[in-house]
Amino acid sequence: WAAGRAWLAPFERVLESLGLSADDAIHALRGIRSIVHGFGMLETQGSFRTLVDRDTSFRRVLQTFVHGIEQRRNTNPAPAPSTKPDSPSAASATSARGRLGHSAPKRQPRP
Repeated sequence: WAAGRAWLAPFERVLESLGLSADDAIHALRGIRSIVHGFGMLETQGSFRTLVDRDTSFRRVLQTFVHGIEQRRNTNPAPAPSTKPDSPSAASATSARGRLGHSAPKRQPRP
């Protein structure tokens, strides 16, 4: 489990430096994971056929995403803490950090 998460450490450090709430950090890390997955899949499938540097594109996408998080943090007041028992806001930030985006929500079966 830890080895599979090692690649997330640099992203977690960036998110920690932004001073996000535990819930916002989870949302942001899920976004980063989605960017990494999507970009990687497109690259693997040969979808980037121009001569424009793919590493530069990837770096710019991540920078734009982080800039958006900074803008959101600076323009939106902090949301009220979640009262759901399974919410990271109900736990300490330290325990939430260990869960960043890695626990699937429990879904209720449809009737």
